[in-house]
Amino acid sequence: FEGTVVVLDVWGTWCGPCKKAMETIKPLKEEMKGKDVSFVYIACPNSQKAQWVEMRQGIDGEHYYVTTAQWNYILKTYGGGGVPLYVVFDKKSQKVAAYTGYPGNEKMKETIVSNL
Repeated sequence: FEGTVVVLDVWGTWCGPCKKAMETIKPLKEEMKGKDVSFVYIACPNSQKAQWVEMRQGIDGEHYYVTTAQWNYILKTYGGGGVPLYVVFDKKSQKVAAYTGYPGNEKMKETIVSNL
């Protein structure tokens, strides 16, 4: 994803706030279409895989279902205290922000645009 701003969404299929945030961010994702922004979704390993496969069909972006070791690494590396966890990377793949809980479209847009 180098050369794009990356919004990493770390979530679980069972997480109500995660699902609500995915609905809330839709207008922002639509606004960012055509810009150098990638949306990447990481599902926690205790999400039921069949449910994850079904749910991701309605979510534009790249999707990954990770192992427990990968999950633990992501949380440890990016400071996740829970889900949803949002991590934003600049075009050089450097972390510029991390939010536990969705910070809202205004804050997320500000973070993305300032790194385009």
